[in-house]
Amino acid sequence: MFKLLIIFICLNLSLLANTYVQLNEIEREWLQNHPNIKVGIDNNFAPFEFVDENGEFRGLAADYLKEMERNLNITFTVVKTKEWNEIINMTKNREIDFLSTIVKTEERAEYLNFTSPYLTFPMVIVTNKTTGFVNELADLNQKTVAVIDGYTPEQLLRQHYPNIYLVKTKDLRQSLELVSSGKTFAHVGNLPRVIHLLNEEGFQNLSISGITQFKYNFFFFLRKNEPILTSILQKSFDAIPKEVKKEIYYKWFPLNYNPSTNNFKIWQIVGSLII
Repeated sequence: MFKLLIIFICLNLSLLANTYVQLNEIEREWLQNHPNIKVGIDNNFAPFEFVDENGEFRGLAADYLKEMERNLNITFTVVKTKEWNEIINMTKNREIDFLSTIVKTEERAEYLNFTSPYLTFPMVIVTNKTTGFVNELADLNQKTVAVIDGYTPEQLLRQHYPNIYLVKTKDLRQSLELVSSGKTFAHVGNLPRVIHLLNEEGFQNLSISGITQFKYNFFFFLRKNEPILTSILQKSFDAIPKEVKKEIYYKWFPLNYNPSTNNFKIWQIVGSLII
């Protein structure tokens, strides 16, 4: 009986060790002095983060933030009524404290701090199925490529591939519609986002035809003038138990999209990158 009691205590201490956030005095004082921490989100970035038909904040980032709120015993104020470019400008103007799902770029690093990355996915090329395998982004030189305005692919392609003709769109659906209708040759974007919309909307004539050298490393990004909050968020995320993180991940990324057989090579590469 005594041995069972010891085992029970050890198991519970182990659980507490995973969920307890060990803040220092400065961090605890900062939280007390900042009861209203505003987080900016992309309301149309499923399955990472989005606002559903009932106005609820949902997605992988939303579930992570709930666990972090529980760890810190606070509630974040989610700014979910603005478009992405407005959210970025509000962050620059110090109206928002941090962003929940964003990729690091040189431009953003000038005005934002960031935590360690918590997700990594490849950036992919989407074309008509008849196009075949695309070896690299350089193969898109002199071609039209649909990219979402203000998103990471637009910034990276503009910087590194000036000979690709970029067509800016308002969202992923519009980008895929342009490719599907033949108005643009390709779209460059986020693998899980593309898979999610191909599952939801069909686009039977489209496929993932190439993997780029760029990756989506997602961070929590914070205003430069709040270094203490960076430390607090990192600790609260690290305190989420691994099994809980895994459960959240597979809830939103089952990756059950069935590629056509002519894209077998692509999916071998994608699978190895995800692993």
